[in-house]
Amino acid sequence: MLYRHYFLNNHYLSGKFQKTMNRIFHARITWSDILFVLIAAGVTFWAFWIKQVLVAVFFLLMLVVVIERLIHTTFTLTANSLVLSYGRFNKGKTIFYNEITKVEPFKGLLIHGVVVHYGEKRFVALRPQKEEEFIREVEKLRMNIEH
Repeated sequence: MLYRHYFLNNHYLSGKFQKTMNRIFHARITWSDILFVLIAAGVTFWAFWIKQVLVAVFFLLMLVVVIERLIHTTFTLTANSLVLSYGRFNKGKTIFYNEITKVEPFKGLLIHGVVVHYGEKRFVALRPQKEEEFIREVEKLRMNIEH
């Protein structure tokens, strides 16, 4: 009981606990992603059916990588950086808030998402599930770093 009182008074209520928490946004899966997976699965099945094992194994490995990337892509907001993780098989990327110059939404004909501009003429396009909330959180953390 004494430990609980100490923890609440010294960490949680003072805001120290809040600063160490990370915010994770998962990537949005679009209909084109699902369509690609279905077509690749169809080609894999067809290749096994006509006994083209090398083609089938190639498409099967590609399916594993693509599905794993779709499921495990996350955008993590830490205390001082934005961490882009594209699954277990791909290398992630870290962008520090002091490098970010602008965060803006984009809308195309078939897709929409968020563009993060950083460094000199560099940018990355992201598709988080909650775009407005993602932009608001990144801007808030950027302002906290600047002050």
